[in-house]
Order: sequence, then structure tokens, then C-alpha cells
Amino acid sequence: MFCAFSGPPRILRLYGQGRVVVAGDDRWEELAAGARPRPPPHPDPIPRSAFAGFRFPSDVIGLAVRWYLRFGPSYRDVEKLLAERGVEVDHVTI
Repeated sequence: MFCAFSGPPRILRLYGQGRVVVAGDDRWEELAAGARPRPPPHPDPIPRSAFAGFRFPSDVIGLAVRWYLRFGPSYRDVEKLLAERGVEVDHVTI
């Protein structure tokens, strides 16, 4: 019987007799020939931007976060600083 040690319990009961065959055993080549071949590995996914799906360009978001973390202004102050640079944003968005 095999049990899951993480996630929801999934129990699989096997009935009958079995034998452990490891690489190098007498029957290894015979049994390995009948096994399905492994599928090719998936290609690496294209890395997504950390800001994917956000409304503003990543450089604007980075600038606002940098100001907020470095100088500690209020959200309204960051809104005013961005407005001075032509970026119209509400303080709630920040």
C-alpha cells in the first residue's frame, strides 16, 4: 500500500505478488524494454516580468517603490512627485 505524505490522502492498494527489480538485475533489460519511454522535458518557460499585468510601465512602478522605500513619503507625496513628472496616478493605486 502506498500513502500520500502531503496533500489529501490518496491510498492505492495493490493485491498479488511483486518483486523489486533494480538496474543490474537479470530481468532489468527485459522489463525496461517494455516500459514506456519518458516524455521529453518541457522547455523552460519564458520568464515573465515581475510587473506583468500592471497598468503602469515597470520603470514608473520601480521609481515609485524606490521613492517610497528610500525616503518614506506618504502615498499622497509619491502621487505628487509622479504628477510632477507627468504620470497621473491616484494615491490609492500606489
